[in-house]
Amino acid sequence: PPADERALKTPSFDADGNLVCITPAAGTAAALATDLIDSSQPTKGAGMSGYKATTAYNRQGTIGGKLLEEISLNDFWFLGADPTGVSDCTAAYNAAAALALRVTVAIPGTYRFASPVTLPTYGSELVNKAGVAQVIIMADHTSGAAIQLTRQHQLVEGLYVKSSATRYAAAVTTFNPGIAIGGAAAGTSFLTHCKLIDNIVEEQPGIGIYLGGEGAGTELIRNAVNYCKGHAYATDDGTIGSRPSASRSAIIRMTANRSLQCGGNGVNISQANSTSYRVQVDNHESIDCGWNTDISGLLSCQYLVRGQNISLRECAADDSGFADTTMSNGKARYAKGAAGDGVDVRNGSTNVRIINCRYLTLGRDGVIPRSFFGYLDPVRN
Repeated sequence: PPADERALKTPSFDADGNLVCITPAAGTAAALATDLIDSSQPTKGAGMSGYKATTAYNRQGTIGGKLLEEISLNDFWFLGADPTGVSDCTAAYNAAAALALRVTVAIPGTYRFASPVTLPTYGSELVNKAGVAQVIIMADHTSGAAIQLTRQHQLVEGLYVKSSATRYAAAVTTFNPGIAIGGAAAGTSFLTHCKLIDNIVEEQPGIGIYLGGEGAGTELIRNAVNYCKGHAYATDDGTIGSRPSASRSAIIRMTANRSLQCGGNGVNISQANSTSYRVQVDNHESIDCGWNTDISGLLSCQYLVRGQNISLRECAADDSGFADTTMSNGKARYAKGAAGDGVDVRNGSTNVRIINCRYLTLGRDGVIPRSFFGYLDPVRN
């Protein structure tokens, strides 16, 4: 018989012994085998294999167990995983994170959370799998970070973290960062080897990205923090909310990140409770930050350094928009009477290296060393 007559049928013989192709009877093993190899219909082939997102499958040697190595937030639509920004996605995320270390978001859109998105365990990950499309994590609460890292070896990648209008209206003095490594949550000390990669954090009421937890080996790569009312990237300088005294920042590397029009400093490496040390900032750009006078004792500069063994390499500071009263996103900001400093090295700092950095349209100094205790090495700026 011709190919189109043989497709998805079983060979047999008629009464005269001639080869014919027949459709297997429903419910027979032959019919099941035929349906399992049928890739032409969504209800056949792979569409016949059952999977339930809330089932804890045996992780050794089963398809269900293999799927649990990475689970999609979108599998939990029945618990509120909603890309339209209407439903609260907190329960859906918590259910997904309880089953798999790696939670992905495959459908672009806005996911609203009425509580912090908390990465719960060692090695937890939250990753955008929608390609170049935006996955927006919309924090709709004033109860802490939009995304909170709590343990070692955690990863947040490719997300767009924003605030609802209610959250953005909160006071800058509250601890409501966009992404927090350590800080307010219990058990967040010594957060080694955490990574933030390719995220955009915008319009947070306080700090954009908070660096605490004494994060040895922690890396920030290609993130952008824009239009936040507090510092763009900050350790615990004691002026924006209160964190545990042990939440210092140490052994951290920041590479190719950006700060734009944030109310606090573009980068604030400054500890009120304990000393920051071994922080390396490479190829960072900070533009028009340091304008929010609601931050108590704010020093108007793009980079503020107070710590030990701190380096800034190939960074840029630009305060040309110091007199602006509106940010690029259309939201209001305070205007400064004059542009601020590029880098302000504070009292108590030792072994600070500032290399190959560029400063544009500053009203005061490119690099200003206050009374500090040790070695300052500005090279080729």
